[in-house]
Amino acid sequence: MRIATKRSLTTAFTIAVMGIIIAQIIVWTAPQAKNKAAEEKKVSVQTITLKPQNITALIETTGTAQVSQDSEISAQVSGKIIYVNPILKPGAIVKQDDILFKIERDDYEAALKEAGASLQSAESDLAIEFGSQEVAKKELKISGRKLTLMQESLTLREPQLKAAQASVTNAQAALQKAQMNLERTVIKAPFDSIVANTPVSLGTIATTGTTLVELVDNTNFWILAEVDTHLLKYINFSNKDKEGSEVTITTLSDKEGIQYEGVVKSLLPKTDDASKRPIVLVEFTLEPNQTQTIFDGDIVALTIKGKMIENAYKLPWELLKNSKEVWLYKNGVLEIKDVDIIHKNSSEIIVSGLSPKDEIVTTSIGGAKNGLKLQKVTNAGK
Repeated sequence: MRIATKRSLTTAFTIAVMGIIIAQIIVWTAPQAKNKAAEEKKVSVQTITLKPQNITALIETTGTAQVSQDSEISAQVSGKIIYVNPILKPGAIVKQDDILFKIERDDYEAALKEAGASLQSAESDLAIEFGSQEVAKKELKISGRKLTLMQESLTLREPQLKAAQASVTNAQAALQKAQMNLERTVIKAPFDSIVANTPVSLGTIATTGTTLVELVDNTNFWILAEVDTHLLKYINFSNKDKEGSEVTITTLSDKEGIQYEGVVKSLLPKTDDASKRPIVLVEFTLEPNQTQTIFDGDIVALTIKGKMIENAYKLPWELLKNSKEVWLYKNGVLEIKDVDIIHKNSSEIIVSGLSPKDEIVTTSIGGAKNGLKLQKVTNAGK
């Protein structure tokens, strides 16, 4: 019995010792576990490299149309309205130099005759004075008298001569004014226009300054359009040597989207009060065969054909982040870079601010930030 117990204890001890030895061997020979927490995980991404191109800047914006001329035609002389052009109704079209009104002219014709007679009388007096001066010169020469400058001036009737000359000048001015007043009894259209309002009628007694008709230029329009400051360098403005950038103007008030052609004229000296963006002035003229579909106050779409952009890039919309950024793969990390948007449409945008070596990340990344570790999988070049 004791022998059996002793053997059992010996066996158990042996097994325990061998277990310890085996466990130690396993620990010594097992591969060392890596500290995954210490190693930052890299995001696998795909990239694309784009080639720069020389592209004409097409700057899209919107603007507000307004007539270039809106004039209240007023009477410049007083009198009774004796003629009103029968077409003068709101909406009627008048051409430059069309007669719109006539003011009774009898008094002005009489004033013109009187001014003419006064001029003849003044010229006659001047001629007589010239003759008197010649006589005075001869008499002074014959007398041989030595006179002071003032005495000689009085003797030769120089003051009388100057007065006669002044009378002629005044009479000429009066005649010119009388002629102008007579011409002002006929009121003509100063430009091709459309009638907006006619506040006077036949028989009205007009006084100087009375508004007779309001005319609106329906052929020439201005458009005030906002653009981003960084795009101004791509726009040509008109000067004495050449016209500015061409502009395609598209109506938004109808389904057809009728188009007109205009030019950029100038840059306004002030920015928009709300947006603080610069404002450019665009001008266009309706062609004789064009139907008017743009009116004062309309909002229109503009495409400005600007300068050639060198080294620009066509970028799919999905690669633009936060309206102005792209993601770049730079030496294994993410770099977020701002770009300048030159032109955009439904499928792509034209940007500047990249380089031919930039690798643009096309993979969507959650929580993207500068310096994020990346693992490039593939790169597609175009």
